[in-house]
Amino acid sequence: MAEKYDILPYVSELGTGPDKMLSHLEKDPALVDAYVEYSLSDKEFAWRAAWVIHHYSDTYPENINKYADKYIKLLPNLRRDGYIREVLRILYNLNLNEPQICEVYDICSEFVQNNKVQSSVRAIAFQFIIKVASQYPELQKEIKIIFENIKDYLSPGIRSGMEMRLENDFKIKK
Repeated sequence: MAEKYDILPYVSELGTGPDKMLSHLEKDPALVDAYVEYSLSDKEFAWRAAWVIHHYSDTYPENINKYADKYIKLLPNLRRDGYIREVLRILYNLNLNEPQICEVYDICSEFVQNNKVQSSVRAIAFQFIIKVASQYPELQKEIKIIFENIKDYLSPGIRSGMEMRLENDFKIKK
C-alpha cells in the first residue's frame, strides 16, 4: 500500500517543517509506512524521511515500533552522521524489547567512544545509554568508565551536558 505514495517531493523540498509533514502523516497511516520505507532505503533523501519519522515517533511511537528491527539492522551500515542521529532518535522513542535494547546499547557504546563520529550523534547515543542504565542500574559504573575515557575528546558543551546527565540521573559526580 505504501508504494502508491511518491514522497520524494515531500522530503526533497527544503523549508517544509515537521508540523506540515506531521499533519499529513496523522491523516493517513499508509503515508507513515511510505515514509518509513523511504527512510530505510539508500535513496538520497532517506535521512530526511527518517527526520520526519523521528518527529512522528515523538508522539506516536506505537505506530513505528513494528519497524524497530529494520532500523536496528540499518544503523551499523549508515555512514552519514545526520542519518545516524535521526535513526537513533527514532529508536530512542520506541518501546524496544530486551534483545533490541542490548543491540542498540552496544551500537551506541561504539558511537560514543568513536572520536570520528559527529558530536550530535555521540550525544544522542549517550542519551540512549543513560536511558538504558536507568532501567538497568548495574550499567551505571560502565557508563562512568566510558565517560572518563572519552571526556577529554569532547567539546566543552557536550562534555558538560554528559556530566550533568550523569550527575542528575545517577548522582555521579565529576
